[in-house]
Amino acid sequence: AVQLEIRFSKEEIIEIYFNLAPYGGNIEGVGSAAYYYYAKSVSLLSLDEAATLAAIPNSPAALDPVRGKARLARRRDDVLMRMAGNGVVTKEDAERAMSLPIGAWRRATPFTAPHLSEKVMAASPGELRIKTTIDRELQARVEKLLGDHVQRLQAHGITNGAVVVIDNATRKVRAYAGSAAFFDLTHQGQVDGADAPRSPGSTLKPFVYAMALDRGLIGTNTLLEDVPVTYKDWVPSNFDGRWRGVISASDALSHSLNIPAVKLAERLEPHGLVELLGKADIRAVAASPHRYGLATVLGGVDVSLLELTNLYAALAEGGVHRKYKLLENEKDGEEVHLFSPGAAYLVTDILTDVRRPELPDSWKDAVSIPRVAWKTGTSYGRRDAWSIGCLLYTSDAADE
Repeated sequence: AVQLEIRFSKEEIIEIYFNLAPYGGNIEGVGSAAYYYYAKSVSLLSLDEAATLAAIPNSPAALDPVRGKARLARRRDDVLMRMAGNGVVTKEDAERAMSLPIGAWRRATPFTAPHLSEKVMAASPGELRIKTTIDRELQARVEKLLGDHVQRLQAHGITNGAVVVIDNATRKVRAYAGSAAFFDLTHQGQVDGADAPRSPGSTLKPFVYAMALDRGLIGTNTLLEDVPVTYKDWVPSNFDGRWRGVISASDALSHSLNIPAVKLAERLEPHGLVELLGKADIRAVAASPHRYGLATVLGGVDVSLLELTNLYAALAEGGVHRKYKLLENEKDGEEVHLFSPGAAYLVTDILTDVRRPELPDSWKDAVSIPRVAWKTGTSYGRRDAWSIGCLLYTSDAADE
């Protein structure tokens, strides 16, 4: 107490106290209590509300606004009478506040995007207010859809999932769900699946084709060989174990064939897919690029969903990569041109032909449904299933 008196003024001491005062459960500080009990900031509290919050810390359990409302009302009135007696408020204002019922009640604690919240808090120590790029309504919809979808798939052994939504033009992360249920301890719900490094399966193939188009190695109708091939002790094969012989580049990509993709990746070396991933700030590659080879195109690399989603945003924006943004005050990242707008257009056009399981084949004829370029992937060992895509707008749609 002596040290506090020597170092701080009375105003500073009372401010420290009210920032640490107990308000029941794990609610600490008058600021948190104002939002928890009244859904407003301290500056917007009425006289009776302020007196109520001044009373609770004396005995948070006994003066609980739900279980101890009568006791809390008496204690609030004592505070108001002392305020009037000390000339802080008028007697009339105090009596008016005392006539009001206790309006405090326990509200549901906000719990949106917990994984992202932990991530940005760790990256912003000491910040009093952090404004993320999350769209609250979209985040709620994504969390609900993800939870429902995983619940339906549990019978097939699928127990968790993650979703990231990025605005292509601004690279702002608009939705971020790291798991289907944060408190599902059985299935590691508190592990951030959106930022966990995983094998991306076939989702990197479009970027090999984009680079090959840029270098004139292929056109969309160029015929590629889909035949058995061996690289020392590695024998890649297609997902279904079959070979097509000769197939066009566009069909090879839309059917996600492994052999043509590996052969194209080989022709791109030494400045191929690994180099592109390094330019795109893929953490694992940037840290140890020498560890990765041809198997990268089939998922032999660690990539997070957040990184991969941002990579597809570059595909949607003409091959221009910029770092994703989690905070509103972040500056735009440096532009890195991974491939040309023409290559990006051709690849996304091919990917719009991939059948979408949630829509009939006639979806392209519907003018109200935007075109979606999308790709699936299955990780090594078939542990993870990926589905990632980007909306493609026509100039008319963009104007609207």
